[in-house]
Amino acid sequence: MFWSDFSHKILANRLGANIRLDPLQKGFAPLDGMMENTAVLDCVLSKFYTERKEIHSASIDLQKGFDSIAHDALPRVFTFLQFLFPTLTLSIHIAGRLLSWMTDGRH
Repeated sequence: MFWSDFSHKILANRLGANIRLDPLQKGFAPLDGMMENTAVLDCVLSKFYTERKEIHSASIDLQKGFDSIAHDALPRVFTFLQFLFPTLTLSIHIAGRLLSWMTDGRH
């Protein structure tokens, strides 16, 4: 395990010195993009609510994105988000299977 982690760090450092990442790229970058991405989402949702513009979403693979938090906390977080944004629609898929679906009833 140690050798694998060590060799991955060496490889990442060598590639990082020679590959320029897009400034919007958060994955595989040596930074915490969670706060910035949350702020961007807040800005997009605020604009949607004030201007009533169309909003689109994306499906994102978060397989490694939540390996450091308790998975049983996620439904509580999603419930809280739905309280903040009543028209928010969320679906949770695990291993290609729909785990839950939350909506405001109009979809």
